[in-house]
Amino acid sequence: MKLTVCLLQEIVKYTVILLQYFYNLTPILLQKNHNYTVILLQKCYICTVILLQRTKRMIRRLAIHKLREWRFSEDRKPLIIRGVRQVGKTTLVKEFAKEFDTFLHLNLERSKDSELFEQTDDVGQLLQSIYFHKKQEQKDGSVLLFIDEIQNSKKAVAMLRYFYEEAPEIHVIVAGSLLETVMDVRKISFPVGRVEFMSLRPCSFLEFLGGLGEDFDKELVENFSVESVVHDRVMQLFREYVLVGGMPAVIM
Repeated sequence: MKLTVCLLQEIVKYTVILLQYFYNLTPILLQKNHNYTVILLQKCYICTVILLQRTKRMIRRLAIHKLREWRFSEDRKPLIIRGVRQVGKTTLVKEFAKEFDTFLHLNLERSKDSELFEQTDDVGQLLQSIYFHKKQEQKDGSVLLFIDEIQNSKKAVAMLRYFYEEAPEIHVIVAGSLLETVMDVRKISFPVGRVEFMSLRPCSFLEFLGGLGEDFDKELVENFSVESVVHDRVMQLFREYVLVGGMPAVIM
């Protein structure tokens, strides 16, 4: 995070210099100071490339192992992921979805997605409608259906029991913001015995290190082999973790 801020500051600084430079220079001076202009542009380019590379880095969440266990469990039920807003629920599921042949993602904050559940009580018809809506062809292989912001549809919550009873081959994961609180207010309840739960918490220290690209130190901590020569460095990283917390947005 500290590196990201520094890079942004450098980009802003050099961009401001360039703007002032071009604004004040005459064509003659511009030609005369060509080398200086190139240097500034190079610095902006380098900072931008490094920043973009850093932005693309993924935090590898350990919770994905729990999702894999759920996927291959004998009595698998629709999975409800609990967690505060911005903790990374959607990102985690999208990463997990790469392991499936088909991924269907519904966000029930969107009226067109939510309306699908109002049209039928039949699971087969509903699945067909979802495929058409998402412009995907039904094919053999593993299927993951992710229903995000499920608290916005009482019928979607009720349909979870039928996914479990009538379409057990479909892997169903649901999530939402302030799930229990909102459902309490709207008097919606999950079907008892037909769903299971998983809590997603902010990143651990190991995930924090991975998100910063500190893979060497991450391995040392993971194996309980932090030697005295690197102890101060690891403790500094831990202090940063305690200070900024484990929410993915602040780490990246």
